Amino acid sequence: MNSSHSPTRREGFLLEVMGDELVIYYPTTEVILALNNSAGLVWILCDGTHTVDEITQVLCSAFPEAKDRIPAEVTETLAQLAENGAVLLRAEAELAAQPQGPPPARG
Repeated sequence: MNSSHSPTRREGFLLEVMGDELVIYYPTTEVILALNNSAGLVWILCDGTHTVDEITQVLCSAFPEAKDRIPAEVTETLAQLAENGAVLLRAEAELAAQPQGPPPARG
């Protein structure tokens, strides 16, 4: 994953706050993801304007006690979000300019 890429949230996912977690889901599929505070912040920052580096910097500021682990955690979180269809990485985001269907169903 290129640190200068700007990930984008996939349209159609909804966000709910449940206690200390954020839950994102796609209403027409079985894709439901519970996110802790840091993963939720990553997803929120995936607006197409923040690069991976910028997202990492925001998390390092928000969680300074974990700054050594954050770069790897941001990369892992983005990979998991992309795998579940919740985030489009750069190449995917360019393709997403075309009409989008639902994310892949979980098997």
